[in-house]
Amino acid sequence: MKKVALLFPGQGSQMTGMGKWFYDRYPIAKRTFEEADDVLGWKVTDACFHGPIAELTSTDVAQPALLTASMAMYRVYMEEIGIRPFAAAGHSLGEYSALCGAGAISFAEALKLVHFRGQTMKAAAELGTGTMLAVGGIDYLSTEEQLAYFASSREEICVACYNGPDQIVVSGTFPAMERVESHFRKLGAKATNLQVGAPFHHPLMQSAAEELKCRLEQVAFKPLQYKVLSNVTGHALDASKQSLVEELTRQMTQPVQWRKSMNVLHYWGIELAIELGPKTVLKQLLKSHDAIDAYAYDVAEDRSRLAGNISVQAGNPIRGDHPIAKLVAIAVSEPNRHPDDPEARQGVLEPYQQLLDLRGRLAQQNKQPDPEDIRQGLQWLRTILHRKGVPPEQQLSRLAEANLI
Repeated sequence: MKKVALLFPGQGSQMTGMGKWFYDRYPIAKRTFEEADDVLGWKVTDACFHGPIAELTSTDVAQPALLTASMAMYRVYMEEIGIRPFAAAGHSLGEYSALCGAGAISFAEALKLVHFRGQTMKAAAELGTGTMLAVGGIDYLSTEEQLAYFASSREEICVACYNGPDQIVVSGTFPAMERVESHFRKLGAKATNLQVGAPFHHPLMQSAAEELKCRLEQVAFKPLQYKVLSNVTGHALDASKQSLVEELTRQMTQPVQWRKSMNVLHYWGIELAIELGPKTVLKQLLKSHDAIDAYAYDVAEDRSRLAGNISVQAGNPIRGDHPIAKLVAIAVSEPNRHPDDPEARQGVLEPYQQLLDLRGRLAQQNKQPDPEDIRQGLQWLRTILHRKGVPPEQQLSRLAEANLI
């Protein structure tokens, strides 16, 4: 089995309509959104699906909304794909999603935490308003040299995120950021204002960090089920309560070491990275790591591509256009219309495992399926789709799209 890492985006990835595709098709995603509404006492669902971007940019709304969308996708991924990750990483706010998925905190507790976090950050920002700017197309060391010049001029700016070899995010007050943006554009760099409501990962967040620490000390953290990377150090988190409280407090005022975290995933031999959240920001940041195949679960093409690559024997890959890979992809990508029926669910597992066994055998032998393999595979797939409650006409449509009939 290939090593998998799950990636969770942070604020700036929010968009109107996020998570709705999953809500409309998967009962577990719908229950996730409904749970968020109940826990927080306001319509997180409406904010995600219909909220204007101005509302979603407000950090007290954006943070619980993004967490909810990410956890809905995470739960669908675990139900439909089910490959246990070797590790997870979350960008800024996404670190809470990663910790929630890894079992350190419940979804309800995570919602309350990030809502409180967003409120304190918003209050801190109102005392000294600022914003964030992504700077790309220029080596990050050169960027730091340029920023050192501004720092020497007592500008209230700092590096907020080390995203990749040629992209960093700068945080600071509005007047300082206007000058920084103008300066980098003159150098030919790409400068993009982020959809955030405050200068995150900046000393201006110190008062919010102190309030958050008091709240974090009340949380009963549980053991991690797999590794989670630290934003502050870029390395695996120490799962003790004291360390987690310190980590999440420091994260408020320290830069996100995302580039270092991705290098660690590469060092660990991660082969598949799956972004669970709206947009494709984290997938794009992995382009410099050719050895890691990145997917954005919010993108239909990526979901199909991922489904076609699951359960591949290491060193014996079967391409996604392989007939049996197509059967597996269809089996995984169709939602179960009877998720609460244990008999229907059990009835899917046996033929699905038989499909995977066939795929593994062909991969091990490095051979194409013969007509009998395809006939048997189609029979197992039809059984899976029938037990998932997929209408006959849709079954035929999916098979025709994949050129299997």
